[in-house]
Amino acid sequence: MTSGRRAMVEDFALAVFLTVVAQVELLDAHRAGSIGQPADMVGPYPFDVVFVGVTTLAVALRRRWPVTVPAAVFAGHVLANLALPHALPFFGCFSALVVLAYTVGRWSAPSTARLGWIGPLAWAATFWVHVPAAQDVWSLAFQLAMLLTPWLAGWTISRLHEQRAALNAALAGLAAAEEENRQSALFAERARIAREMHDVVAHGVSVMVVQAGSARLDLAPEAEAARQSLLTVERTGRQVLNEMRRTVSLLREGDGAAGVAPTPGLADLPALVAVMTEAGLKVELDLPDLHKSGRAPDPGRELTVYRIVQEALTNTLRHAGPTRVTVEVRDSPALSVHISDDGPGHRAPSRHTSGGNGLVGMRERVAMYNGDLDAGPDRRGFTVRADIPWEEYR
Repeated sequence: MTSGRRAMVEDFALAVFLTVVAQVELLDAHRAGSIGQPADMVGPYPFDVVFVGVTTLAVALRRRWPVTVPAAVFAGHVLANLALPHALPFFGCFSALVVLAYTVGRWSAPSTARLGWIGPLAWAATFWVHVPAAQDVWSLAFQLAMLLTPWLAGWTISRLHEQRAALNAALAGLAAAEEENRQSALFAERARIAREMHDVVAHGVSVMVVQAGSARLDLAPEAEAARQSLLTVERTGRQVLNEMRRTVSLLREGDGAAGVAPTPGLADLPALVAVMTEAGLKVELDLPDLHKSGRAPDPGRELTVYRIVQEALTNTLRHAGPTRVTVEVRDSPALSVHISDDGPGHRAPSRHTSGGNGLVGMRERVAMYNGDLDAGPDRRGFTVRADIPWEEYR
């Protein structure tokens, strides 16, 4: 059952219940001449039956027409109050007026709901005309309190629901904006990685082209087939370089001098550490000599390690301030880097949230080589660990 159909069923059941109660009270009043109220509050029985029945049955339509139904009922009661004495069974009929006063405040439009006090006030101002017992200040105050309180409660609940809906809409918009910003940051970081990796790849392709050209010139005159193959390698390599330059030039538009500086690597880490030391960090760098270990240089992986260290040290300086940082680089069995600081990592959750642009860049770079990245607070501070497999271990 839908919420609208359920509301109609509930209102109908409430209307029937109030009608039965009111008619029982009304029958009792006309039989005994009183139901605990003055005899002049009992009018002609046929009129009372119809009048009370219309009042209570109108509750069934209160949410379908939250302004028209209460306005019509209160207007009818005001006219009846002025015209003649009539019965008003408290538990059935007066309770229906209470429900209708609440309806105006809860279910009508805001511009109408704030005027919902008019009906109860008009009713209270005319009820005493044919009821001498109600012609005192305390009776008027009681009647107003009984009708204005539910109207005010309904109006307050309606405004709270509107505010909650507006808040939910604002939160949804904020979530959408955050997701859009996250995607924008992700694309921007990928573009930055592409710009940097272009230099690495271009250098490698250039070496291949030069080596292929040298090998072609060194071939014996009779090795024509090999010469043509190497010539094809040269031409293809040059075409690839030209296409790469054209493609990456699109990424570099509006990026100033991006790509002008040499691509940094492991050899540039001491200089980076020196800069961070001047900024206040106490950095201990443990860097192996890859050349002594016989490992061939890998500019792409070295660039990735450099950027991870750079981002980690920058985050430490930003969130933890001057503190001690340890940077360890290992080349076996994978190219690994471990950065840990003594800063208040547990008190700086923004450093390891998934939405941080720095960690987004780290993850993108490491994922490019099918590596693993782990970043988060530990007992001392904050730790970043990355493992980048060498080509032969993939």
